[in-house]
Amino acid sequence: MKKLFLTIFASMIGISSVVFAATSVSPLDLKLKPDFEKQLECNWSMKKSLRVWVGAIEDIRQEKEVGVLVLKEESVPLTSTRPVAEILKEAIERGLKKCGYTLAVNKNQSDVVVKGLLEDFSGTSKKGLIKGQATGRAEFTLQMNLVDMTDNLSVSFAVEETQAKAISKKPKKLERILNNLLTRLTQEIFQSKHVAEWISTK
Repeated sequence: MKKLFLTIFASMIGISSVVFAATSVSPLDLKLKPDFEKQLECNWSMKKSLRVWVGAIEDIRQEKEVGVLVLKEESVPLTSTRPVAEILKEAIERGLKKCGYTLAVNKNQSDVVVKGLLEDFSGTSKKGLIKGQATGRAEFTLQMNLVDMTDNLSVSFAVEETQAKAISKKPKKLERILNNLLTRLTQEIFQSKHVAEWISTK
């Protein structure tokens, strides 16, 4: 009877340890890099006198987590310290300033409205010295229109990144990948020929 009790107690400790391990994973520190503006190159040729208002970036992802940490038989969801849509909106606003455009304080005072749909922003981190792998992917649709709605544009962007081998239990490489994707996605937006052609006539 005593042996059975010890076995059950040990099993309970094991289960508790797994639960603790799953819930003790810290949120990923997603943010723009310190040299974010330096890495941006603006291909837009919109008249600098036009005022731009950046509206809501809508997060339409089915899963709001930013990744999954794979630990043997367990998959632990990963969250972010800040909403990804909020970071992306900041990236677009800082990109517009870098390119010399004036940000309007509200929609009614703007000439051009910028919005977007965040369709995917996620990654997977699997521990392993040889077979370990961290992958990330981001999909975003940029929506632009004149404030009077007489003309509009919608362009989709997608970026992804993978790092293999030497992946530790802590998802630091995945965090780095997702932060890279924030910069790369913004670069794609401001270097887009489709966007440049549309706004060159405005």
